[in-house]
Amino acid sequence: MHVAAPEISVGFYEPRGRQHVCFHVDLGLKPWVVDLQFHHQVGRRGVPRGLVLSNLDIPRLRRRAVANWILHVAEKCPKHIPYGVTLPREECFGDDGQWLLGRHGPGLTCATFVVAVLRRAGLAFIDLATWTSRPDDREWALQIAQELRECGEHEQADFIQQKEAPACVRVRPMEVAGAARVPFAGWPVSQAQAESRGIEVLKALSIP
Repeated sequence: MHVAAPEISVGFYEPRGRQHVCFHVDLGLKPWVVDLQFHHQVGRRGVPRGLVLSNLDIPRLRRRAVANWILHVAEKCPKHIPYGVTLPREECFGDDGQWLLGRHGPGLTCATFVVAVLRRAGLAFIDLATWTSRPDDREWALQIAQELRECGEHEQADFIQQKEAPACVRVRPMEVAGAARVPFAGWPVSQAQAESRGIEVLKALSIP
């Protein structure tokens, strides 16, 4: 019997007016969303309303392994991944899906979670070397630090404020969703191309 390959997409929506991206994994029974919602908050959950999908052009023969890997990370790391504003250059995940970098310090956002999980699966999704800092990146990083401080996460807030905010290069949710629209042959995706395709995602979100 023929078994259809899983579908793996990047989902984009704006809960509470803030951009957010996630994995959307459909194994043919019930689709799941896997994402990093905030500090130590990774999980698998049902699909929220209003999600705009950008299908990842992962080679068919690799899709089931990648889908299983994404779900595995969600099971292994529910309370381990810190919220950090700069994508670590070192590997974030072990062979067993465990988070390697500690409960405080370098971490991920919803956007870089997608990038890091795919990177560990051997998929060079975006070309981080092409990303440059923009005028509001530092202000955004300081806002994240303040939100962490208000949640009582002072150690992580101090790390972001002192170590990451001064030279923050933000990978934005709409850019990751936009990059997901680029065919596999065009990976890794540059910042300019991700920004351009991200505008398509924003337009799709506004269509009722």
